[in-house]
Amino acid sequence: MTQEYDRGIFFREVRLSIFRGRMSRSQVAGLEHLLTVWESEHADDDVRHLAYCLATAWHETAHTMQPVRETLAKSERQAIARLRAWARKLKGRRRQTVLAYAKVHADTGHAYFGRGYVQITWRRNYRRLGACLKLDLERNPELVMKPEIAALILFTGLIEGLFTGFRLATFIEGEKCDYVQARRVVNGMDRARLIAGVAEEFHAALTAASIAQRSGIDVAEAEREAMTHKPEEAKKGAAVLPVPAPPPEVIAGRDLPQTGKPAYRSTTIMAALAALLAQIVAAVGSVPPAIKWGVPIIGALAMAWIIQERIRHAMEDGI
Repeated sequence: MTQEYDRGIFFREVRLSIFRGRMSRSQVAGLEHLLTVWESEHADDDVRHLAYCLATAWHETAHTMQPVRETLAKSERQAIARLRAWARKLKGRRRQTVLAYAKVHADTGHAYFGRGYVQITWRRNYRRLGACLKLDLERNPELVMKPEIAALILFTGLIEGLFTGFRLATFIEGEKCDYVQARRVVNGMDRARLIAGVAEEFHAALTAASIAQRSGIDVAEAEREAMTHKPEEAKKGAAVLPVPAPPPEVIAGRDLPQTGKPAYRSTTIMAALAALLAQIVAAVGSVPPAIKWGVPIIGALAMAWIIQERIRHAMEDGI
């Protein structure tokens, strides 16, 4: 069944679960573009494939959700310079690989380092993918930096197995869903578990948002909300999007309390530690003085560390 995604719900969910409470305008625009392309070209495909594609883009673009060049360079020349500088710090096979990425081919005037949402490398891969997509990527590798082309490469490449020969359906189809092994579709098992965890978060957000686009919801307004840490602090008189809570089965198992703020394990650690200290203190009357006085001191230090960690997390997330 063709699916569209409620932007208000989707951006709220990923902002909290994946982007640590804040999203830049560029990140929002990148995700919006990918969702729009998917709804236009792949709306009948498995939503779990979309989740894995988005997780792959999140990782390969260093979380920017925009097509990027290797080393996050602003231009091809800068990427080549950075790769050569990096190679000087390396040895052996790794050094030779990086130098090969930075090599400018005389007949095309281009180097074939990583670009796009998936970081295509090597001239032969630009040639092969270009032939599959009917684009001359070998002579125009910078086309991969165009969002519409980068999205085509991301979705088509993963779904049809254009990168390694493995298709997403090899690992994600029907009752089978192995986000960890799905990394083989792109790049062996590099950071497989990290990307799998992000894919699960994207899938949860898409599941919560996978309803028919509601009439009256302004996509631009939903995007603005995604960039606002606390929607209730919007300017007086601004339109407020209806953002219903996701169903219980979506929230189950996720570290997102009803307050909308990320939860940290230190909360449960503090409770457990307090209970343990209470039991120990109850028994200190029958233990040596050194332990009797040592336990409260250790407990106080542990509490201080936990409080410090909570403050640090709060500052990082803007809570």
